[in-house]
Amino acid sequence: MGLKELTLNPHKRDHQRFRYVRAVAEQFFVPGKTALDVGSNDGTFAEMLHDIGYKVCTIDKNHDLDASWGDHLLHDIEQIIQPWPGPFDLVHVGQLLEHLHFPEDAMTNILMMCKIDTTLLVSVPDFKYKGHLRTYTKDSFLEFMRQFVKVIETTTFTQDGRSQFLAVGMPLNDR
Repeated sequence: MGLKELTLNPHKRDHQRFRYVRAVAEQFFVPGKTALDVGSNDGTFAEMLHDIGYKVCTIDKNHDLDASWGDHLLHDIEQIIQPWPGPFDLVHVGQLLEHLHFPEDAMTNILMMCKIDTTLLVSVPDFKYKGHLRTYTKDSFLEFMRQFVKVIETTTFTQDGRSQFLAVGMPLNDR
């Protein structure tokens, strides 16, 4: 089952996360806003952001999207991008950090593409799965995030004893 199918199933954690991200994105949208979807996978979240009205850019090192709704960079977010795309008004990083060797480098690179008032939505699961290099607890995730963003809100999506944590925040001014 792909990400698109998981987000459509109301009994799945991914559906809960999709609805939450959509609500936040709609809350902050005004015409002309831009969005970046990092680790875009099959483009499910990017397409949703486009449907709201955002001008969308995606970055993923494994999925080369052929989407008519936005720009796509086939790139490893742990590596520096030159020139930097953006800056963006909203950034979504969904279920990516647990796959990375250097999540700190990725977040540093992501912040290079943000405005001072960018809304960041970042999520991770609390379980080990194929391709996961690390597991986060809610506390370890928030500790990690607070190095990079002022966390405004957090939420947890749980099903079958497994959870996903999502933080909404803005870039720290001192980075």
